[in-house]
Amino acid sequence: MNASYRASHEYAKWIDKLVQAHISKELLDGQTAESYLQANARFITLTFDKRMINRRKSDLNDSSGVRADPRLLDINRLNAENLSPEFFNVDRLYKTVCQALLGTNWSRAGKRKQQPLMIAVADVNGTRYGRPTSNENLHMHSLWVCKTHQIEAFDAAIERIKNDPRHALDFDEIDVAPIHNMAIKSNGATRLSSYMAKFLGMNASEMAVGQDLAIYPRHSHEAFAQRNSSGCGGNDNHDPDHFRGSRNRLAG
Repeated sequence: MNASYRASHEYAKWIDKLVQAHISKELLDGQTAESYLQANARFITLTFDKRMINRRKSDLNDSSGVRADPRLLDINRLNAENLSPEFFNVDRLYKTVCQALLGTNWSRAGKRKQQPLMIAVADVNGTRYGRPTSNENLHMHSLWVCKTHQIEAFDAAIERIKNDPRHALDFDEIDVAPIHNMAIKSNGATRLSSYMAKFLGMNASEMAVGQDLAIYPRHSHEAFAQRNSSGCGGNDNHDPDHFRGSRNRLAG
């Protein structure tokens, strides 16, 4: 097993553990994790409008602001964490969804436990076959896990966002799919998490893409990491920092 495949495999198992931790208190008696996800989760692939992404990159790099698009600059000023344009759009998407689900005070501490889990990972063409062709067609695969009774409002919010004016978010397409099968593969990870993590292992060694992973809400990851830090080590470490040194890959 080569290093990149092993890293992707560990990422996939780590993603599965994050999901399990998030839904552990939501499961009804006798309900399986897979049936919960089928009812309350969505797999969303995000592709980007290259023209808008390139304009945003140009405006962010233009210190004078003379040629900048004021619509983009007004939004760019919200990017306090210096996220890449792609992950900045994911950040805004998550916050828009949370506001739709929980109201304008969605970020208050009392509502944090009601925020959905969202794991977004970067991907490029060719990773399915183990041969990334280029980084030009960067896109995102994201898993969204809602709390019980949120999924209808979530679906409605995503549909509204898809119909927003193009300049509001820089997505070309938002492809929403239900979760049909989270079956465990023979290697111990689910098929969905393995599919999502296929580029992470490749990028862990090459760092062809500077930002490749985001997990929201942040507090859920931090609590999970604290609970599992004593048991993660060596080849069984499911924390992505095991593969990335000290670079922080989380946002939210």
